[in-house]
Amino acid sequence: MMKSVLLLVFVLAACQADLCSICTDVVEIAVEYAPQGEDALKQKLDEYCDDLGGFSGICKAFCDSELQNILKYLESGDVNPKDVCHDIRLC
Repeated sequence: MMKSVLLLVFVLAACQADLCSICTDVVEIAVEYAPQGEDALKQKLDEYCDDLGGFSGICKAFCDSELQNILKYLESGDVNPKDVCHDIRLC
């Protein structure tokens, strides 16, 4: 039983780390591609998510749900990816 609990904790921590990494990458992509327009940004994010294999669906769902929030951070001048992802509780 204890081994199962430890394994679950490890898996959840690994997933959280992956989500944090995805979030910071998405913010970095948004910083670079948002000035080119929303279509260019969405295309680049789709390409990024497609390259994530098993995390592709999670990445796309994250982009769909959080992209507008991320863009608001960019408009406010807060472009530190770790800070943005911390604020939206992914890091």
